[in-house]
Amino acid sequence: MVVATPDIKSFRISEDHDFIVLACDGIYDKLSNKETIECVWNSVKDVRSQNIHQQTGLGVEYILKNSLLRRTLDNVTVVLVAFENF
Repeated sequence: MVVATPDIKSFRISEDHDFIVLACDGIYDKLSNKETIECVWNSVKDVRSQNIHQQTGLGVEYILKNSLLRRTLDNVTVVLVAFENF
């Protein structure tokens, strides 16, 4: 059975925002919002890249690997949108 009830939040992006993570339920079945954010910051702490594309790719990789290590059984799709502060 497929239930199409998305978790939608509406907010204004301010200068304080660093990034947004868009992910499917396969990620959030195993990771909380806080854990997902921690994955991104851990990727920055572990490997500091000057290339924004590489850095966001690492953030996505950390999220994917963490959800897979927790044995998610669903689709794992992640998009990381970085802003100027990132």
